[in-house]
Amino acid sequence: MNIIDGLHLIVDGNVEDPTVFSEENLGLLFSELVSSLEMKLIHGPIFRAVELDPAKLSGDKFQDEGGISAYAMISTSHISIHCWPLRRTFMADIFSCRIFSHDVALRVVEDRLHPCGMNMRVVVRRPDVVF
Repeated sequence: MNIIDGLHLIVDGNVEDPTVFSEENLGLLFSELVSSLEMKLIHGPIFRAVELDPAKLSGDKFQDEGGISAYAMISTSHISIHCWPLRRTFMADIFSCRIFSHDVALRVVEDRLHPCGMNMRVVVRRPDVVF
């Protein structure tokens, strides 16, 4: 059994220009991730948009003021992103049951979304660990 059986890259970021959250640009992001990371696309990406409602930004609690989400199934797991244009924020997951270069994935995200701020976490998946 492998010591490491998968990698999960979690990226949260902010952008200056929320037009990068267009379906066309996000489609290119998914295509470039799949290609650059030598993944195999099984299905998608599937896009779902929620109408923007600026009035929901004024509440104390997070409310879905709208945006766009996308998901793609790859042969070893998935890629997903959730984008809130009014907040200029995105949250993305790139997960595979095989090892991939998180540095390459981050470069693709940076090249496509041009974040002005970003946090990332790399989670090493180990299915041989049982609690």
